[in-house]
Amino acid sequence: MFPFRKFSHCQWKVNNHGKRIISEQQQELAERIISESDRLVDEIREKTQQNHGESNHRLEERITDIKFLKDELESYKAECCTEEEALKTYRMRVGKALAVFREKYLPICRKCLAIREQRVETDIVRDEVEKELQKELRVIEESLESLEKAHTDASEQIRRIRAAMYQVDKDLLLKATAQGIDEKCLEIKPTQLNLRVQQINPEKDAL
Repeated sequence: MFPFRKFSHCQWKVNNHGKRIISEQQQELAERIISESDRLVDEIREKTQQNHGESNHRLEERITDIKFLKDELESYKAECCTEEEALKTYRMRVGKALAVFREKYLPICRKCLAIREQRVETDIVRDEVEKELQKELRVIEESLESLEKAHTDASEQIRRIRAAMYQVDKDLLLKATAQGIDEKCLEIKPTQLNLRVQQINPEKDAL
């Protein structure tokens, strides 16, 4: 084996000086990286806080808008309920009137005309009584047609109101869900890292 080469004291000093310079350069580089990292962290934190504030402000505005729309829908729903009850009462009265005309007025008028048809010989005459009875029959039949149409129209309007209320209830549920999600977002802090998507159940939350 060859013996290890021995360096002179001067070479040793030069070598150590070079290592020290490299070490100092690495230290300066590390300090610059740390300083730049701190600057970036501060900048990102500032932007994050600013964006978080703006996001919260927009969320609060959106929640206010949703609450306003929900109030409008609730008011419209209440009006629909009132109108439906009024139409149901109206339809019931029309139904009773139809029953009276069909079961009482119409049979009586027809019976009177039928009885008068039983007259004989010279008594079979188109007198004023018969004219009035026939006129009354026409009025009853026209009234029945009008009442039947009114009853049908009322039923159709009730159906439309119920369909509208169904859509209102559906829209209210969607808005309640959206409001719940936005309110959950407002509760989230920038320091919360473990974020999970949680399904909002407005009916459960309301309990």
